[in-house]
Amino acid sequence: MLADHTSPTDDPLDATCIHGDVYGTVSASTVVVANDRVTYRHAAGRPCATPFEEVAL
Repeated sequence: MLADHTSPTDDPLDATCIHGDVYGTVSASTVVVANDRVTYRHAAGRPCATPFEEVAL
């Protein structure tokens, strides 16, 4: 989802993952809380090209 380039308005600046000349997506994170466990994962670059890695809490 965080690597999605589609836009509901057909404007690329409305997409989740933005590639622009002036600004754009540079990283992404997810936090999942389930069954008394918290999982934090981070992509230290654009999520469409950088794998998410689990971060120890």
